[in-house]
Amino acid sequence: MQTIAFVAGLAVVVGANIAYPWYASTRSQGQPIPFFFLRLTFVPWGIDLVYYAIVGVGAVLILLLSRLPLGVAVGVYVAAVFLPWELMRRRHNHQVSSNP
Repeated sequence: MQTIAFVAGLAVVVGANIAYPWYASTRSQGQPIPFFFLRLTFVPWGIDLVYYAIVGVGAVLILLLSRLPLGVAVGVYVAAVFLPWELMRRRHNHQVSSNP
């Protein structure tokens, strides 16, 4: 059961970190997405709250319910959050910079 929760948490976090930058890029109107932010001004605050809640639930499922050592679980969580977000952000920013 813990393995299923771990995999589900991983899928939820990766999915959220693909969907949120994609949504932000559709609403950005040609603005680049910054590397670090607490809130994007062109995304409604309700979407931000849902995103942070999903990422928080994923953190609980990955960090607290995993059978992995804490350091490995943190590394998996950071990779699940950072990699899809950064790929989608770079893709958007490249499209913005290449279109005048």
